[in-house]
Amino acid sequence: MFTLLEVAARPPFSSPKPLMGQCGRVAWAALVPVLALCGNATCANPRPLPIDTLRAQQWARNTSRVAVVQLPAPHACLPEAKSCTHAVTAADMGPLVEYIERAAADEVDLVLFPEYHMVNIHLNQQQQKKPNPATTTTVQGQRQEPVAFSGYANPAVAAVSAAAKKARIYVAVGSWVLLTPGTQRVNLQYTNSILIFGRDGQIMGMYNKTHAAVGQGPYFWPPLANDTEINMVVGKDYPVFDLDFARIGVQTCYDGYFPEPMRALALQGAEIVLWPNSRGGGIEANLVSASSFFNMVHVAAVNSANGEGSTIFSYPSGGNANPCGKSPNIPCYLAATLDLHSLRVARKHSRMFHQRRPELAAIIGEDWATSQFYDKYPDDKLKSAQHAATLTL
Repeated sequence: MFTLLEVAARPPFSSPKPLMGQCGRVAWAALVPVLALCGNATCANPRPLPIDTLRAQQWARNTSRVAVVQLPAPHACLPEAKSCTHAVTAADMGPLVEYIERAAADEVDLVLFPEYHMVNIHLNQQQQKKPNPATTTTVQGQRQEPVAFSGYANPAVAAVSAAAKKARIYVAVGSWVLLTPGTQRVNLQYTNSILIFGRDGQIMGMYNKTHAAVGQGPYFWPPLANDTEINMVVGKDYPVFDLDFARIGVQTCYDGYFPEPMRALALQGAEIVLWPNSRGGGIEANLVSASSFFNMVHVAAVNSANGEGSTIFSYPSGGNANPCGKSPNIPCYLAATLDLHSLRVARKHSRMFHQRRPELAAIIGEDWATSQFYDKYPDDKLKSAQHAATLTL
């Protein structure tokens, strides 16, 4: 049995580093079925496509079709809840599978579903078939043993995998991924992850949310002891993923309130950024349009059906799809064609990219503890002043 932790990776287009055997931030479509832990541990990179071949494959596409589905979650079940005994089933994925089929009928390349839609899952594969020594090859001195993929043990994951493979489209969907084995709920480790299924139905990548949404309004700080996300294992980087039509990136819900995630994705070459959410409010149109402008990316944003605002924003002017309104428990489906050719030409000649001053950006990496500057500033200053004024009348 193998557990998916992180994805192996390779350098971005502009990197001068060797294309094989490197651990970078860029995950890509040739990975599977065993996705190796890439970081402080060994990075196993199974025979990637040559960079020029991959780039030619992507650049052959002038447009792409993307869909988002504002869908009700099947179960509101938090990972650490001891009462959360429901095991997500293939039947729970029925509506999601139907929209995968609809997206395929619309000739969509990628369909995006909300954050943690699959609730609590373990990402174990079925027992792998024994490698065939006759097909074992050597790449740059490293022995490469192909392992036949035989499906996923979790029925919900298996259902989405089968649907993606049948439809031959990419599928991105959110889930709480349990890192602690079995049904253990004590000292449980879990991530808020977006899983990316390839056209062959195999999970080719996973993004772990990097910023925990915590606390109560109006400021949502400080965190509470029982906040689900304050206890999760947060992501440690901003990977980008090479699909056969474009390079994409992902930011999840609260990540979108920070400028750094999308900027990091765009600088690594992401042309489309997925922004899955699951919240009662709406996806902010000003954040979508501003992020698209500053980073020169198309944005596909989705919310769950208890919220609103799902949209597909095409750089530079948007207008591809009107945002979904708020209709609790009623799905909303949007599909749009994105102009990749014009985006690439604009990026090639962008003065904002050419005139970047990265040497001035080091200040962003420092911890300025900005909020502490206001520790002695009274929250009720105006109210106190108004009250004092009434006493002098």
